[in-house]
Order: sequence, then structure tokens, then C-alpha cells
Amino acid sequence: MKSWIVSILVLVLFGLYSSSAEIGIGANSQAKNRSGKAQNDDSSGSNKNVEVPPLEFIEETVILGEDIIDPGSSIELTVTNSESPFINTESPETPIAAVVVEVEKEEKQKHVTADDIKLYLLVQRLLNETPLIDGHNDLPYNIRKFIHGQLSDFNFNSDLKNTPPWSRSVWSHTDLPRLRRGRVGAQWFVAYAPCQSQNQNAVQITLEQIDLIIRLVSKYPDHMKLAFSADDIVQAHKEGKIASLIGVEGGHSIGNSLATLRAFYDLGVRYLTLTHTCNTAWADSSLVDNAGHKPQHGGLTEFGRTVVKEMNRLGMLVDLSHTSRLTMMDVFQVSKAPVIFSHSSAFALCNSTRNVPDDILQELVFNGGIVMVAFFNFFVKCSQNATVVDVADHINYIRGRIGIDTIGIGSGYDGINFTPTGLEDVEKYPHLFVELARNPGWSNDDLKKVAGENFLRVFRDAEQVRDSMRSIGVQPSQQEIVSSEYLEESARCRYNLSTSSGGNASIH
Repeated sequence: MKSWIVSILVLVLFGLYSSSAEIGIGANSQAKNRSGKAQNDDSSGSNKNVEVPPLEFIEETVILGEDIIDPGSSIELTVTNSESPFINTESPETPIAAVVVEVEKEEKQKHVTADDIKLYLLVQRLLNETPLIDGHNDLPYNIRKFIHGQLSDFNFNSDLKNTPPWSRSVWSHTDLPRLRRGRVGAQWFVAYAPCQSQNQNAVQITLEQIDLIIRLVSKYPDHMKLAFSADDIVQAHKEGKIASLIGVEGGHSIGNSLATLRAFYDLGVRYLTLTHTCNTAWADSSLVDNAGHKPQHGGLTEFGRTVVKEMNRLGMLVDLSHTSRLTMMDVFQVSKAPVIFSHSSAFALCNSTRNVPDDILQELVFNGGIVMVAFFNFFVKCSQNATVVDVADHINYIRGRIGIDTIGIGSGYDGINFTPTGLEDVEKYPHLFVELARNPGWSNDDLKKVAGENFLRVFRDAEQVRDSMRSIGVQPSQQEIVSSEYLEESARCRYNLSTSSGGNASIH
């Protein structure tokens, strides 16, 4: 199969932040447009106001030497800055005015059309204006598993695809170069303790993971910046850095202690997933496992309701991914702040218990929360195989049910082992937005909402609830979990303070 490569210098009239590595755009451009019009959305003519730079070379037939590229021709495209004299590769945050387009065309090979080039450059501009926020990345636990949390010899700014043990793992999708190429503006890194550590050393493991995240971000101050608020995300993005936030996955990590919850917040934790794949002593998980563990509380216990209220008071986001339907309903009754699903998709398209049913989607409208759509194939297609088009289908479905303001991105990278074609790792986020932008029902503002504006709105609303509760003098709760709310095996590896003899107890 004969192939040729030509290089074109394309002048672009907008600032484009870039790294020195290549950015690919590939498969699935043949897929037909999906309908995604939201109820009550006025999407008529929305594609007419899509602003793109003047790219005459794709608006009409272009002759380059002896070769001809038509607007509808099939091409393979990568965008690179390594050959351009206009780009300062040492300062990726510096706006540039040009990119080099390298075009490779092969007979009968259909990947990217001229329209894809235009949409890709549009997406680049929109992600310069709005931070792309991913709600869930499990890299910290992989660092714990692979190198035991030792960061001294860990080079996050290298290509981990070619670095053992990361290169040998199907669970590894993240490094700094790929985050840069993926245009990520803010990443939620997850502090996770396995369910088996419940009632044992879950709090310690979680603290170690929080420490790991802080140390990782601190090691790369030119590229990453810890963020604790919506304004911090925006500021980091303006500085050309990746806002790095901390979430805790699994309510068992607080050890049934509101004091631990508050300490986590002081360390920088800004969301808590109420359950993981196990019930806590105060909330039910969605998972029923082979050992017969089933939801046992009917949602939240009284202490669980107090946890949610205390999270509202702190300004910590309530994450309902992994929770049972009854737990979700109880949270909607209790929480004064919007909630998030940090990595869930639409149950109607894939009936995984991780995904959000239609009736819960409707409740989310009243709550003002957000579903951050996951990329794991078994949550997207309920099978090993999925594509970027299938992920776009989930986004379009949720939009059609409850509108554009309730959607975000929550990939689950580094915690999943089957990724959609076209979304193989963190550098591929632009592919998803190109896929969405092909739909004439999507405007620039719609794309920016899904990228990050919806999440920023939810985060700010939670902060406003926090500020309101503080302004009226709501004090930290002193409630303790009562013995009847413990699981039967919860007494293992626990010191019972109630057995001490009060003031007569000796201190050693």
C-alpha cells in the first residue's frame, strides 16, 4: 500500500497551549452522527456559530506538490510542534500562533477527514478556554502497587508506556506527557483503601495515599498544582498547570469517625465516595458479591445521614458512584448541596449497577448534581469492547433525558483494564469532544459545559452551601456511630475505649 507524507504549516488565529510531543487523532471518524438533543434545549442552528480559524487548505481542494487533498479525503493526521520555529517547547504554557500538520494518506485507509481537522483545532481552542476536568483517576493506587509509593526514582514526566512495570500493565493509562497532550486542565486523583481493610487499617492506608498524592504533585510544580476549590482549578488552568485534586473512594476510609472526615478535609480531600464495592457500617453499596454480601441498611443509617450533613458543612462533595439506589435516594433527601457521580454512566444503555438509572437522573435535576461519564467498557457497553462513539452515546442519552447541565467526564483511568477504542489513555480526551462536535446539535458552549463548566458550577454550589451553613453558626457534629449500626465483624482489630475506667484509668 503506497503512502506519502507531506508537512504543512498551518497558521492559526488563536492561542494554543501545547507540549513538544505529538498529538494523534484517529479511528471512528466514519461513525455517523448520533442524536443528542436535550429536552427543552434550543439547539437549532447551533453549529452555525461554531468559530474556527480560517483554514483554507481544508475548505477547498489543495494541491501540494504533485499531491491533491480534497476536503472530504481520508487522511491520517497528527499535530506536532517539534518542527515549528514558532513554538517555544520549553514553555508549554506560552500561547503560540502556528502548528505543523503532518499528513499521511494511504489508499483505502479511512481515518480522519478534513472536517475532523477543523473540529480538532476547534476542540483545542475550547479546552484552552475551559479546563477539562476528569472526576476519577486511580494512578495513586497503581503507584502503591507497582513501586510501593516510593517516588524518588519515579519519573512521572517520562513515557510510562515504555517504562516497566507500567508498560506491562493493562491498568496503566497516565503520565504527565499524555495528560498534557490530552489537554487535561484538572485531574481528581483518588486515595483508595481496599474494602478488605475496613475495620482494620483503612484510615492509615487512606492517609498514606493522600500523602502520596500531595508528594507527587509537589514533585512537579512546573506542571501540577494542588487545588482545593473551584477558583483554584480556574487559576491553575490560567497558569498552564494541571489542577490536582484529592478524592477518597469508599466511606469505610473514615473509620466510622466524623473527626477523621474533618481531618481528611483539612488535608485537602474534596470528595468522598460513600461506598466502594462493599457496604460500610452506615451506607449500602450497589454491589452484591458472590459471597452473599447484600445491601443491609436500606440506604443510609442515621449516622450515614449525619456524614452527609457534615460533608455539606465542610464543603466536601458527596460522590454516589458505587452506592445502592436506596442510598442515592436517601442522599437526595438529606443533602443541601449538589452531588456528583464521579465515574458512572447511563443505566439505560448498560445495566451495570455502577450506572445511573433514569429515575435517579430525574432526581439529579432537582438536586443540581452531575454525572461524570465513565470510560470502562463494562460500564459503557456491558462487554469488553466499546468505542469513543459509545461513550458519546452515554453523554447524548443523559443530555436527552435531563439536559446538558448535568454531564461531566469521569474516566476511571488507571483503575480500569478495558478502555474504548479511541479513548485508550489520558491523551485521547480530545477525540471524545471531536466526536460530540460532529453532532450539529452541539454548540461551543455545550462542549465547554461537559468539559468542565458543569463541574465548576457544582463545586461552587457546594462551597456556597458550606459558606451559608457557617454563616448561621452550624457547628461540627459530635455524633458517634452507635453499636447497633456496626457490622457484626466490625469489632475485630479495634480498641474499645468504652472499657476504660474513666478518670481512674492509668495512662502509660
